[in-house]
Amino acid sequence: MLDDQGYITEATTSNIWILKKNTLITTPLTSNILPGVTRKKLIELAKTLNIQVCEEKFKESDVYKADNVFITNSSAIILEANKLNGKKLKVSNNKILKNIKSEMLKVINHE
Repeated sequence: MLDDQGYITEATTSNIWILKKNTLITTPLTSNILPGVTRKKLIELAKTLNIQVCEEKFKESDVYKADNVFITNSSAIILEANKLNGKKLKVSNNKILKNIKSEMLKVINHE
């Protein structure tokens, strides 16, 4: 979904993230997005793993430049995106994303 200025806010029932130059970027809560439980856990986890998280607005053009794009929600946890509006997205074999996915599953399974 887009806000009135063309910034990507969220997907239906999911928060959107981009990974760019080893930094996780997600839309800030001030943009009236769903304050997802999985989003919150991922931000906390990233801090413990010394992965930079930046809450800032981004546009579709930023998504196409990202190293990876993914969504988070309570059912899928982390799901990589490979297309946006029918256009292919960059999908890299990123170690940071692999580590985050692995560690998130550990967090979820221990609760």
